[in-house]
Amino acid sequence: GNHRIVRYIDEVFFGKISEMNSETLSAIRDSFREGVEKGEGISELTARLKRLPALSELRAEKIARTESTGAFNLGTHEALTAANISHKRWLAAPETGRRDSPRRSHKEIDEATAKTPIPMSDSFQVLGRDGAVRSILYPGDPEAPAFETVNCRCAIQPKAEKFAAYWAAVCEKELTRETTKAEGDK
Repeated sequence: GNHRIVRYIDEVFFGKISEMNSETLSAIRDSFREGVEKGEGISELTARLKRLPALSELRAEKIARTESTGAFNLGTHEALTAANISHKRWLAAPETGRRDSPRRSHKEIDEATAKTPIPMSDSFQVLGRDGAVRSILYPGDPEAPAFETVNCRCAIQPKAEKFAAYWAAVCEKELTRETTKAEGDK
């Protein structure tokens, strides 16, 4: 749940920011954590961060988008792993008309894993703009360099056949539970 995302915020995100004074950093962390605990999305988190005097609108949006992507994909990766989904693919964000959106490296790994998904436990091998190949567990992975994560809007997606079978089982279980409950209420 949200407790894992809040831990991500405290341990990962705020461990990366070093150019801010501790008072500003604490204000950002507290505001961001409060928004996540309330279930706010990127636009609400951006508005929340923009109200802080130390952040410009652009920087607030960049922080909200970058860290929401990382936290969302961490949660998705953990949920898919817990559900015994065996394979994943990288799903590049749609074109926005902005420069480098999505990144060339993200489009390439999207195309490669659409054809051949990788095991959940494996990292994506992403060829960065600097020519180096990096192991990235999921979009927004805090171990990846900033030029691969800042403003990233990509996601991971389960291999379709495996997910369809999983979802069918979840639905069947829920329907059985609801049917049993309804029969007991008669």
